[in-house]
Amino acid sequence: MILNRPKFKVICDVETSGSCPIRNGVISACFLIIDENCNVVDEFHRNVCPPDLTRKHWSLEAQGIHGITFEQVQNYMPNDQFCYELLLFLGKYRSDTAIDFICHANPSGWFDKREGWKIIKWFDYNFIEWCFRKAKFANGCEMVWSMYKVLDSKYLISTVKMGKEAGHKKNNLKVWSERVGFDLKHHDPTSDTYCCLEVYKHLRASNEQENDIGNKLSLSI
Repeated sequence: MILNRPKFKVICDVETSGSCPIRNGVISACFLIIDENCNVVDEFHRNVCPPDLTRKHWSLEAQGIHGITFEQVQNYMPNDQFCYELLLFLGKYRSDTAIDFICHANPSGWFDKREGWKIIKWFDYNFIEWCFRKAKFANGCEMVWSMYKVLDSKYLISTVKMGKEAGHKKNNLKVWSERVGFDLKHHDPTSDTYCCLEVYKHLRASNEQENDIGNKLSLSI
């Protein structure tokens, strides 16, 4: 157990080869490590080739969104290597618990009849988890058990959920980029991740301001 370490958070965005984390995979991902003051202390970006990549498991609809082609992905880093490097990266910032995981996504849930899996998690985390479910160390051990030590579904923070709780009806990233004045290159994972950071900072500051006003009002009564 690692004690007496600063509590860091990780902000993530992924682009994928399709919408199902079981059949599809992450093809590009960005992770930012931030401290308690929301300062970026480290960054990790990789382009990834999912395991068993085939045309059958490639979504042209997804390609139309992020603009990454099937041919490009074949030359990307293998999924096992991506997971291993990500473990090393995140491990540097783990404290006594897993790292808080921030993403701009709705909590989602569905049952995949084709695969027989019930999926109830957030998009970005869900895809990362399945990257690790499909990955193995050189000795054949599954990497997912090591992943849970640094990324745990108990520590998920959704900026979409925060926006809804703050009373905002429209919470897609494009709308939020205009609200916070961020020049967004949408569906570029690095740009999306930095935009998510600005959204998180904005909503956290607004929440702290409301709490401060509430405390002052309660003291004056």
